Amino acid sequence: MELGKSGMSLSETEVAVLLALYVIGGKGTAKKISEITKIDAQVVRNTLRRLRLKGLVRVHRTVAGGALLLPVVASLDQKEKPESREMVYELADTFENILSKYEDSILKWARELGIESIEELRRLLEERRKSILLSPGGTE
Repeated sequence: MELGKSGMSLSETEVAVLLALYVIGGKGTAKKISEITKIDAQVVRNTLRRLRLKGLVRVHRTVAGGALLLPVVASLDQKEKPESREMVYELADTFENILSKYEDSILKWARELGIESIEELRRLLEERRKSILLSPGGTE
């Protein structure tokens, strides 16, 4: 595994999940991330658990009946409201800080997709983010 600037690295799946979380506005459910990445929902949940242990994401739980415990969940778009007992994940740091700490891992992942620079990756992520925000379904 390639090491980042600070000796830390991320797996390809961890990078994909973090970038998807960023693209959907920094917070979302495993189901939503799974829809965007086309990665199995259980794999996404396991990856989010690892990212939580690394301090890169925070989790917020909802309770039966949809009563929301934290304002971050309340701020989700109505169509993004989680089902009862579903977890909502959010980036625990700014995207810029995550990118800075894990630039080598993220760039390695991007290059395997034919993206040659962090600047090109940023541009593509912003385009994807806009298309998700503008789409009626929220994922395409």
